Amino acid sequence: AEGPWRSAEAERAAMPAAVLVLLSHDRAEYLRRTLGAVLALADISLVRVAVSLDAPARFGQMEAVVTDARRESKGVSVAVWRHMPPSTTRGIKPRPLALIAGHFYAALERALVAEAHSHAILLEEDLLVAPDFLSLFRAAAPLLAADPSLWCVSAWNDNGMARGVPPPDELGRTDFFPGLGWMVSRGEWVSTLRGPWSAASAGAMSTGWDYWLRFSGVLGTRECVFPLAPRTRHIGRRGTNVNAKEAIFLESFALSQRPAAPPSARASAHFAGAGVSGELSALQLAPYDGWLRALLVGEVNSTGEAAARARGGVGRGGVAPPRVGGAAALFHGGLPHALRPAAALARARA
Repeated sequence: AEGPWRSAEAERAAMPAAVLVLLSHDRAEYLRRTLGAVLALADISLVRVAVSLDAPARFGQMEAVVTDARRESKGVSVAVWRHMPPSTTRGIKPRPLALIAGHFYAALERALVAEAHSHAILLEEDLLVAPDFLSLFRAAAPLLAADPSLWCVSAWNDNGMARGVPPPDELGRTDFFPGLGWMVSRGEWVSTLRGPWSAASAGAMSTGWDYWLRFSGVLGTRECVFPLAPRTRHIGRRGTNVNAKEAIFLESFALSQRPAAPPSARASAHFAGAGVSGELSALQLAPYDGWLRALLVGEVNSTGEAAARARGGVGRGGVAPPRVGGAAALFHGGLPHALRPAAALARARA
């Protein structure tokens, strides 16, 4: 099949000037680990790297961490952006989640508007990255340009637990924003998200910017590409949105250990879409929906087969109904891998 995902040159043209923005508050130990892993990526030369800080009282300490990381990486350039959060007004201190939302907005504005990068990859200070973290975004960038039903690429899978052994190369689509390491293009930010995010009230952001993205209706039924095996792992044990108990649960998720696609290679060759290895055109809306429909039919047929066996038979004429390959990859343990719970399944049943 022809398409913009068919060559390394086309992939680079689809993501020509991306910046990876690592947002950090005041947890120096997490920034040190995460930034070190980012700068060690084999294909880090393909993107610019910036660390965005939002705790003025800790700017000096956090910038020292960045300086050390630069030195240890032997020359990888890392910019430091200082974001000044709003101060207390009329005795009312801004809520932590609102401050975090403001930091993300400021980082996206600087990356995609002020500095006119083509794409922004957003990462938080307590997210460790897989070796092929950037390879995922390189591979999927052409899909964002080719398919208007997609708006982001995420490195996370909410159901990607290690005990399920998620396929390391398989990618899917979801209408439930995964977050935890994600990419958006400048065009998407300017045309879709920038205005509504800026206009959203503090109350609208009271449960978090990520919840606002999921439930505000701004994105309609549009979707994100995500890997079945996560490309980030949450390492934080303290913070606004996590505690030690939740951290133990998050440590049970898989983290890809596959090597990065070399900078000069076609990254999409390292991934699979809709069960087709190295061919991400199958992740476009129409072919993916067709594949998902067949997958669900096969799963239903297999369930019927199991029930028939329990009754002493295997189906009409003693012939077992066919099982569509790949169902186990997406439905292990009876739980769908974040497969677009509303929009996609509705279309698949049509």
